[in-house]
Amino acid sequence: MLCLQLHDGPGEIAGSRHVAWEVTDGATSQANGCIDIPASLGHSLRDKLRWYVEEFPNAPFDPAPAIAARIASQLQDAGEDMFAALMNADTTGWLARCLRDELGQTRVAVMSDAAVAPAWEVFRGPETGARPALAAKALIRQVALPRAGAVDPPADSTGARILLVVSRPAREDDVPFQSVARPLLEALSGPAPFELEVLRPATWGQLRSVLRDAHKRGRPFTAVHFDGHGVVHEGRGYLVFESADGPRPAWVDGTSFGRTLSDAGVRLALLNACRSAAASSGAAAHSLAEEAMIAGLSGVVAMQFNLFVAAARHFVGELYARLGVGKEPLRTCAEILEGDHDDLPTAAIYFAGGIDEIRARAQQ
Repeated sequence: MLCLQLHDGPGEIAGSRHVAWEVTDGATSQANGCIDIPASLGHSLRDKLRWYVEEFPNAPFDPAPAIAARIASQLQDAGEDMFAALMNADTTGWLARCLRDELGQTRVAVMSDAAVAPAWEVFRGPETGARPALAAKALIRQVALPRAGAVDPPADSTGARILLVVSRPAREDDVPFQSVARPLLEALSGPAPFELEVLRPATWGQLRSVLRDAHKRGRPFTAVHFDGHGVVHEGRGYLVFESADGPRPAWVDGTSFGRTLSDAGVRLALLNACRSAAASSGAAAHSLAEEAMIAGLSGVVAMQFNLFVAAARHFVGELYARLGVGKEPLRTCAEILEGDHDDLPTAAIYFAGGIDEIRARAQQ
């Protein structure tokens, strides 16, 4: 299988991105290079993108459809300009093979700072209209980790132990628990190849206790699925847990969340929590998902935008129905969430590991 690895960083010229790329076929490196491409999404277009995904579906009334059409056109132009710049700079033919001729058999892995995370999701071919985020065999984000020996995420759901955290900090004023429980029960109506446990109460202290006890018994959970709220405050992302003894909920950052799970032997986190893949601008910014990865997790699925109740219900039902027949967790999440939007996916998929020495080899 072909793998296109992209290392995306700030360009020397304002408004550009410097991309080091490498194509591998199995374990063999076939071609590599370094190029500058348009940044694709400025702050204004990012704000429009957020409105298009988060607000427009909830209020699609005039004049919103006309505004949405203009934004969709701008996103298409930005993605096609980015694609054309990349293809025009390739003299080897390998990029054309990966991104056009054999896109459906190519795995695209991106290492990029969180401030420009949506750019590769709008990336599209002007001739075919195909978006690697939707049409490639996989499009994932890799996080360069200051640690060695990361364990790969589970290959499938067989034998997995999943801890489901349904956090409703506003109690009766929050999204009903049944919005998740009903599709979950329907999906698990038959025999399942994995174990599922629901955390109650859904507090931060209870999560730490249950994970610690499972690890001590030698039966750690494979994955933690958090269904609840995510917030971004002063440029940092947090998961919102229920309060143990009062009305004030607990905000938990990605570093604390990732370290707690990793120390307890958990390898994968599924976060259908709003903006858990979002970060403030600036090359040093990390999303909650990236913080969790750096803290020790091997895989994270996180949301780039706000998620409505209907979308959350659909996500839970589809996820566990597919896991119930042994599907691989990360790719299953990508298929569900990417398939919900014709224009771009709402999820970011992160794997442990980095793109070793790509930039150095390309510059040579």
